[in-house]
Amino acid sequence: MHHYENESQLPFDCLEDTIMNQTKENMPEVALAIVHRQSDNRYLLLRRSGSKDFKGWVFPGGKIECDTKGKKETPCRAARRELKEETGLVVIRGGRSLCIRQHPVTNAVLTYVYFNDRSVSKRSTACVQEKTKSDDVFWASLEEMEDRFHGGVWAALKRELRALQNGDMKTSHAAPAKSLFEEASTS
Repeated sequence: MHHYENESQLPFDCLEDTIMNQTKENMPEVALAIVHRQSDNRYLLLRRSGSKDFKGWVFPGGKIECDTKGKKETPCRAARRELKEETGLVVIRGGRSLCIRQHPVTNAVLTYVYFNDRSVSKRSTACVQEKTKSDDVFWASLEEMEDRFHGGVWAALKRELRALQNGDMKTSHAAPAKSLFEEASTS
């Protein structure tokens, strides 16, 4: 398996181009939390250090899980859970799906979920919770993220984040977070 120093080295493909050839069973889903501290326009990043296959800066997140009855979490709920598990931040409200991409190696469906600082409890502080997986948190500006992320997924995220930062919801394609399969079954 190829070792990626940074998520930005992964050549992301647009999900819409490949979704028709995949089945629900062979596409693991992952939710990633993008937490925006609006006072200084910075976003929370987590440095992965415990994986043999990937080390580098990422948005907190992980696999979308099923409950004991087999019902799948929504991406928003999974992003909230992962954010608390990995950084200690507690989301009390909100969450919007910014974009969906497919990982070119694992075929995982990556849903990026946006939370602003009003969504996060003022009583929680971001710090590494799972020291065997990660070793640092960092609040980065869009410009600082340029050094850490590149490629297709970054271009889409940057466009959405700039629109949200500027308060231009008309330009942003952000929508309430839903499971990819919930969206497909209702359309």
